[in-house]
Amino acid sequence: MVLKVYADESGKGGRDVFVMAGVLARAEDWASFSEDWQRLVLDVPPAVKAFHMNEIVASKDFARIKAASGVLRKYKFSAVAVSMFIDDFNVVLKGNIGPKIDTPYFPAMQMFMEECVKWQIAHGVDEPMDLTFDEQLHESDYLQSIWTPMLSAMPDAIKRKFGARPAHVNDVGHPPIQAADMLAWSMHRIEFCNARSQPLDDFIVGVFDGIPMRHLLWRREEMAAFLDYVRHQNTELGRLTQYEGEHYLRNRDLVITGSNRLKLDRAKPGETVRLVSIPASGVGRFLLVDKCPRSDMPHLHRRSGDECLGEPPK
Repeated sequence: MVLKVYADESGKGGRDVFVMAGVLARAEDWASFSEDWQRLVLDVPPAVKAFHMNEIVASKDFARIKAASGVLRKYKFSAVAVSMFIDDFNVVLKGNIGPKIDTPYFPAMQMFMEECVKWQIAHGVDEPMDLTFDEQLHESDYLQSIWTPMLSAMPDAIKRKFGARPAHVNDVGHPPIQAADMLAWSMHRIEFCNARSQPLDDFIVGVFDGIPMRHLLWRREEMAAFLDYVRHQNTELGRLTQYEGEHYLRNRDLVITGSNRLKLDRAKPGETVRLVSIPASGVGRFLLVDKCPRSDMPHLHRRSGDECLGEPPK
């Protein structure tokens, strides 16, 4: 038995809220769901190729929205969602890990997968889980590039909960992704209205009725804890985030000096201390010599013209 999870996002490139939401069900149940979705949601006049919540709302086709949520209720599929406020993300995470993580997509995706695992644990499910995401221009390629090392770093008990490598598909021809789009858009709208103490739109109120939902609102405090965890893990493994590495390269003379000073401060009398030399820029222009007619002490010569820079003997 395999669980199939379909996920989509809402708020990418926005300034308020970002949401990743998805639907979980066993693989054999998705075929019947897709048939009903096609018949009751897409083929209803005027027929549409795909259900895009923003387009359906713009056209005020609220009957189609009601039909779509009705199909989800019929199958009692569980939903998972992760929401975050963009301001919280910008304050805590942006600029602290690496440029690929400077958009909410990947942190939200990681927390979404974690919530799916928690759903399995809460429901006593121990089956491999296949993930399918809506196709993205850049994010899809990046997820594929990091999936193997990301999976290998997971504990065995968590690793076995993931099945095949994540897939990325276009929503046309994939009703489960369209259902995830509806949930992500609706959750985004709910968070947007709640943050501004605005009443919900009537067509939103009943979207989630009868749909089991596991929802994480990832606030600033949890993001800070996540960042601390990433840094702790890197310390344990002896590695740096990309931004930490770049900061080190820009300031390695100060970092090395501080490290050397700390070693000296902690050294016991008579103890040999191994210090780290500080690489100097531009040394290729000079040559270290032991002595020359001008000076009998180690000193530098300028390579161009073999100019001696040593002090003459007094």
